[in-house]
Amino acid sequence: MALAGGLAVLTAPVGLVGGGWGWLCLALVPAGLLCAPALSSTVDAVNRRVPAAARGEAMGLHGTSLTIGGALAGPLAGGLLDAHGPAWAFAVSGAVGVALALLVALVRPDAPGAVLTPAGSSTAALSAPAAD
Repeated sequence: MALAGGLAVLTAPVGLVGGGWGWLCLALVPAGLLCAPALSSTVDAVNRRVPAAARGEAMGLHGTSLTIGGALAGPLAGGLLDAHGPAWAFAVSGAVGVALALLVALVRPDAPGAVLTPAGSSTAALSAPAAD
């Protein structure tokens, strides 16, 4: 959740960058660096929370959620771009991401700790599945 929230925070101001495509590409680098880790952390969170017997179904639902989110986000951001320009498209997209991350933090206060628990900590050892 922290990675996804950081991705959203770094995406919001990108539309304010002026000076051509080169500067826009440079402004997208910080947010782009968080993209793959944010997606990977969601897969890790699903794997840790779902029993092995139901993991295939959970990963299918996870993939479906990502597909639906991607299918909805493109046209919505494009509509904002056409109606109000690139600054608003990036700002609203980032703000929605931050709002969703905050909503998850309010609804699931245990989510950030579970995702950010260091591997060697005693909490991680207690929550890790036993080796067979």
